[in-house]
Amino acid sequence: MDYLKDLETIVNINSYTKNKSGVDLVGQKMTSWIEPLGFNTSIFTRENIGNHLLFSSQKKSGKKILLLGHNDTVFPPNSFEEFKEDEFWVYGPGVCDMKGGNIVALQALRNIFNQNGELFNIDFLLVSDEETGSDDSKELTTSPDFLILSKK
Repeated sequence: MDYLKDLETIVNINSYTKNKSGVDLVGQKMTSWIEPLGFNTSIFTRENIGNHLLFSSQKKSGKKILLLGHNDTVFPPNSFEEFKEDEFWVYGPGVCDMKGGNIVALQALRNIFNQNGELFNIDFLLVSDEETGSDDSKELTTSPDFLILSKK
């Protein structure tokens, strides 16, 4: 169950929305796992919050899927930062929302890639400000430039 090690890795990084370096570090880890699956990464650099990341697979004719997640959590430094597990459960900031969901999506992409040797028509957007209302990423995802980029 390597995915639990991946989950532990990002849960142990404090990615409180206002902790830009922590949110960006989670994004860097996700990038290091997603790019080997054939995705290209677009980084939407932000000064005061973590960068937003769009991972794009090859495009072919047919339907397209957008996976959406976020790298930030509501937990400030020194409040809830530890990954723990017992025989039944795992615990930690973001285990259920959203780091756990990001790892589920990552593992599904890995499984598809391992079965088919390639991925296409799937994009994965990870934003960095969901826990504070997505004020910045909302502007990004509704902009014409983003819509054009996500269709390429």
